[in-house]
Amino acid sequence: MSFKRFPLHLLVLLGVLSGCSTRWSDKERETYRRKCSETKTFNDELFLFKGFDNSEFDSIVVQEYNNAVLLDSFKMHVRPAENPLDVENKMRSGSTDRFFNVNYQYHFLIPGQKPFILANMKMVMWSQFTMFSEGYGCVMGDYTIDGIHFEHDGNPTFKKR
Repeated sequence: MSFKRFPLHLLVLLGVLSGCSTRWSDKERETYRRKCSETKTFNDELFLFKGFDNSEFDSIVVQEYNNAVLLDSFKMHVRPAENPLDVENKMRSGSTDRFFNVNYQYHFLIPGQKPFILANMKMVMWSQFTMFSEGYGCVMGDYTIDGIHFEHDGNPTFKKR
């Protein structure tokens, strides 16, 4: 390729790339924000457990409550810390395929701890930008654990007491 033609190819490439950009209108964002806030269930949440050794447990029990009435209980597998940083910080994670309801309370029963209570959950619109597009997701990112409020935090973290 000669030097004289390079700027032309660069301009063509920039034109193609800028044509791939997508932006949401204010109306689209507001519609999505409203629909997200009306969402009552979520799944595929990653829960974090900080300060717990791998040898302490490999699963926990989660109890689901609605207005102080126990609806269900289920086990959640908790993965061991594997990489050196997670081992050093005793950071583990767990997830489940079950759906959670933002209007319910969930008691996380961790061996040797008093129950952690996840409540007051809200779904929030979460920005998900790439180099070429503007996008949004809807995640459970506003909640309380034992009455302490967490905002814009996508991974509830249970810290060893």
